[in-house]
Amino acid sequence: MRWMLLGVLSLCAAGPVLAQGVQAAKQAVSPTKGEAVGRRLELADDLLEQTQRVFRLYVQILLDVEAEKSRLRKAEAVALVSGNIDRLSKEPLAPAQLALLTELDAIWSDMLRQVGSTPSKEGLAALLPKNEKLLATSEKLADSLASDQKGKADVMHLIGRQEMLIQRIARNYFVYHAGYKTPAVKASLQSLLDRFVMVEEQMSEFGSSNPKFKQQIELANVQVIFLKNHVAGLDGAGKAEWESMSRLATRLREAMHELRQVVEKG
Repeated sequence: MRWMLLGVLSLCAAGPVLAQGVQAAKQAVSPTKGEAVGRRLELADDLLEQTQRVFRLYVQILLDVEAEKSRLRKAEAVALVSGNIDRLSKEPLAPAQLALLTELDAIWSDMLRQVGSTPSKEGLAALLPKNEKLLATSEKLADSLASDQKGKADVMHLIGRQEMLIQRIARNYFVYHAGYKTPAVKASLQSLLDRFVMVEEQMSEFGSSNPKFKQQIELANVQVIFLKNHVAGLDGAGKAEWESMSRLATRLREAMHELRQVVEKG
């Protein structure tokens, strides 16, 4: 059903091809147990990030913030959510993990048509509660898969959590300006920022024995200063600040991906 909807929306024509590529890779290489668990965790972490990235880009289009880039990136994020669900469904998950993935798939399938349509205030109102459910279920799945592997997976999962938090912070920033200027949204945004900074500090501890990781963390922390400034200036922000926030979210996302690559290379 999910891929049928994607065909209707003309967003993810490459989805089946990606799935075939993953299947071919499985046949060509027999991964170790640790590698298989790591792969599942990486898929779940990426799924967690993309569920918030999709929605952040939806709101950006509604606000006409880098609209053309946002449309292209939203289509990419939609494809990644659906693709990661599809790939995880082929993995040997524990019964509880499979139940979470099934629940996640049902929520995503329910919101997919609206996500792919032209953003509107009505669409935003309908999607907000669904996105909350999607996030909660994705977090439970990622946490469960992280518990299957220790060591390197600990820092990888922290990076995955940061990738999600970047998108979530930007999402709430734009939701606030899209007609939800409430104390609750503002408080949530500050809470997410505090959580992001706390995890950033946790990750810095891993840098003591890895100079490359330490260097990347320090570069990311420079961007965090700008993130704090954007949140502090929330009420006075206009179109220029919105566009700056969009670019900042992209830069921080790239910084986290570079951190992930450093860890993967050992």
